[in-house]
Amino acid sequence: MQNNFKKDQTTTFNSVPGILKIANRCTSNRNALVHAVQQSSTRIRIKSVIRIGIRSSTRIRIKSVTRIGIRSGTRIRIKSVTRIGIRVDRNQEQYRIRIKSVTRIGIRSGTRIRIKSVIRIGIRSSTRIRIKSVTRIGIRSGTRIRIKSVIRIGIRSSTRIRIKSVTRIGIGSGTRIRIKSVTRIGIRGGTRIRIKSVIRIGIRSSTRIRIKSVIRIGIRSSTRIRIKSVFRIRIRSSTRIRIKSVTRIGIRSGTGIRTESEIEIGINSKTN
Repeated sequence: MQNNFKKDQTTTFNSVPGILKIANRCTSNRNALVHAVQQSSTRIRIKSVIRIGIRSSTRIRIKSVTRIGIRSGTRIRIKSVTRIGIRVDRNQEQYRIRIKSVTRIGIRSGTRIRIKSVIRIGIRSSTRIRIKSVTRIGIRSGTRIRIKSVIRIGIRSSTRIRIKSVTRIGIGSGTRIRIKSVTRIGIRGGTRIRIKSVIRIGIRSSTRIRIKSVIRIGIRSSTRIRIKSVFRIRIRSSTRIRIKSVTRIGIRSGTGIRTESEIEIGINSKTN
């Protein structure tokens, strides 16, 4: 093992003394490895890491990572990550994470993540995420997410989201919506609607809607939605949504969403 810990050097650490020796020997590039701590048999493959805390059997493959905290059998493949915290429940262990650039991530239960650029992500239960660029995401229960660009997302129960861009969506109970543009519509019983332009929609019972551009929509029963551009939508019960452009989404119960770019999304309860 070389004395200098270069930025593009792959190294395997198996003990705390080994890391401390490398930290002490780094004379030419001290900033590459500032503080690394290891407890209980861990295998790490990292190129440049700063302030990493690892406490249980973990396998990590990272290129550049800063301030990472990992506490249970986790497997991580990351390129550039900053301030990552991972914790697991007693029943759930071994994470597999593949990330490229991530900042301020908190992960706490068996999660599989494939991300390119993510900022401020909080994940707490078995979740599978495939994201490109995400900012301020909070996920807390078995969720599967495929997203491209997302900002301020809050997800708390098994949810599947595929969205491009969505803004302020509120949906409540089993509803299927396909709409283009609609203005001030009120629907309350098993209805199937296909509309062009829609604004301020209130739907409360099993409905199917296909929408392109929607502003200020309120839906409150199991709903499945395929939308392109939507503003101010709220979703609260088992809903499956396929949207292109959405911003500020609030989803709270069994929801399935497939998204690409999202901004300010809040998801709370059982979602599929």
